[in-house]
Amino acid sequence: GMHNGDGVLRGATFQTCFEFPRCDGVCNVTGGTCDTPPDPDYTLRVPFLLVAHVVCMCLSWGCLLPLGVLCARHLRMNPYTPLGKPVWFQGHRVIQSMGLLLQLLGFIFIFIFKGGAHFRLPHEILGFIVVLLGTLQPVNAQIRNLPCVGHPQPDGTRPLARQIWEYVHKGCGYSAVLFGLINVVFGPIHAHNLRFNNGLAIGAGIWVGCVTGTVVIVGIVLEIRRQLFNPKVAAAA
Repeated sequence: GMHNGDGVLRGATFQTCFEFPRCDGVCNVTGGTCDTPPDPDYTLRVPFLLVAHVVCMCLSWGCLLPLGVLCARHLRMNPYTPLGKPVWFQGHRVIQSMGLLLQLLGFIFIFIFKGGAHFRLPHEILGFIVVLLGTLQPVNAQIRNLPCVGHPQPDGTRPLARQIWEYVHKGCGYSAVLFGLINVVFGPIHAHNLRFNNGLAIGAGIWVGCVTGTVVIVGIVLEIRRQLFNPKVAAAA
């Protein structure tokens, strides 16, 4: 590239450089080194794998997985039983299954894009933790079928092992959704900081603001309604 003496490199060709141990993970001048100017004038192209990652994570952690949690938390009193199961359980299982598949695809896409390089930046580390928690939830859910855990009795009483399982399952689920939402919000900022084309950050930001924001607002409204009008249910949850 060229510069006019102000220390800003212009007109250079850049590429992502996750494969180099000493690289900053942001960019690399093609044919050069990882020592880039502090304020380079450049943007990186947005490859398909990165777009696929963003779409999958926005759909999963930015919409479906939080909706699945809201379904389980706020539809328990609904008497409707499609296919012989409570509507909250059916909705939770179907929505979370779709969300889980999308988040796994999103992780695979970004892993391939990075060439298996280590996750070092905050967005990457938190994302890995969230995906791990989310992936373990279906395994966690199956533990309830063990004889030592069991299911609630007809009168509503729950054995101690069942109570412990519920605290663990709900706690991990709530934590995963909370940190997943946070990471989705910071995703567009992360893409912008890495100097990817602004279209990616703008598109993801619009989704987060409109769709994810709506899910969060609906969740807050439902929780307020639950606390005010269903105190017994709220106390039991």
